[in-house]
Amino acid sequence: HLRTDNVENTNNDQLGYTNSPVRLHTDLCYAEKVPGFQFLHCIRPADVGGGNYFVHAESAANYLKTEVSRRAYDLLTTVPVRFDRKQSKFQALHTSPILRLSDNVDPVTGDKRLEQVRYSYFTQAAQTNVPFSQLREWYEAQQVWDKLLYRDDFQIKADLQSGDVVIYDNLKVLHARNGFLGPRHMAGVYLEAEDLWNHLGQAKQQSVETI
Repeated sequence: HLRTDNVENTNNDQLGYTNSPVRLHTDLCYAEKVPGFQFLHCIRPADVGGGNYFVHAESAANYLKTEVSRRAYDLLTTVPVRFDRKQSKFQALHTSPILRLSDNVDPVTGDKRLEQVRYSYFTQAAQTNVPFSQLREWYEAQQVWDKLLYRDDFQIKADLQSGDVVIYDNLKVLHARNGFLGPRHMAGVYLEAEDLWNHLGQAKQQSVETI
């Protein structure tokens, strides 16, 4: 539960428990295995502000590759980054490119498809995996990517009200929220992708059998 009057989670030294804005990111970048989906349930919206917004990273990455800078795309898909999460009672670390490609090839372009985006400004450590001579170029590539994510035509905005639920793919969708005033209470649940699809398949099969 993400709430400003948190009384449940004692390991809460993070932005989610404040009323500050949270920039676009994916969750748990520092974990080796990242849950595929997140359910975000609005229990109580803020009095002012607190709207959520989302970006489909695969669409943004494809645009970066074809329309903006192929070099930036290549750097972000090949150079690993260290993600390090250290809290008062927890620490985890994982290294991966921001844009991780799969072995599946797009039959139209011949390029590998995006499998996962790991992007989190509050857990990304300093870049130490490129020679000093290429460091500026890598950070410039990241700046190009970040600027692209904040274009209005790549964002979907949602002002969630009490009872609203949004489900998004944590491997390919970045999420963020605006700052707010007043109490705000959101509940989030992670779910493995295979578990979700298996459950939906079973529900569909049961529906067919009932008919």
